[in-house]
Amino acid sequence: MRHLLLPLLLVTPLAACVNLGGKPPERLLSLTAKASLDGGTVRTSTTGRSLIVGVPETPRMLDTNRMPVQMDDISVAYVKGGQWVDQPGRLFQRLLSEVIAAKTDRVILDPGLFGGEPGTRLSGELLRFGADARTRQAVVTYDATLLGLDGSTVMKKRFSATRPLNGIDAAGVGNALNEAANEVADQVAEWVGQ
Repeated sequence: MRHLLLPLLLVTPLAACVNLGGKPPERLLSLTAKASLDGGTVRTSTTGRSLIVGVPETPRMLDTNRMPVQMDDISVAYVKGGQWVDQPGRLFQRLLSEVIAAKTDRVILDPGLFGGEPGTRLSGELLRFGADARTRQAVVTYDATLLGLDGSTVMKKRFSATRPLNGIDAAGVGNALNEAANEVADQVAEWVGQ
């Protein structure tokens, strides 16, 4: 009996120290593409050009699921109660992939599955993806880099969109960022579709 009781006594103090997470956020937010392929759409590299869309690099303030607010030139806060379902860079990459697939003849390849495959590559940096308290706007800024199929042609272009904010709350910022991200994705799709 003592042999069974001893492990339980040792585990009980450890269980009191383990925190399985804090209070969950009121809501989790995601990006939704306003343009997407219809179900059953088939594309091959013979009917379109392949494109690998990479996850953009992000500044440290975006390496989180929280929603940043630029308070002034040197300080950042986060929107209370609002979190993304994933980090903004990954959400934006999926949105870009979906919009580009819907609006161009490109065959979009997953970088994790087709990293070594030949094809044009879209990478870049998601510089801004949050609210600006000074201008009361949601801001999305993406520096895109397009590496051509030949591996030596490189094109860069900056894309940006803003949306006004009535207040800085999770739902308002999330909706405004979704609209601005879709506008940026539309601009990128037009650029890579040429």
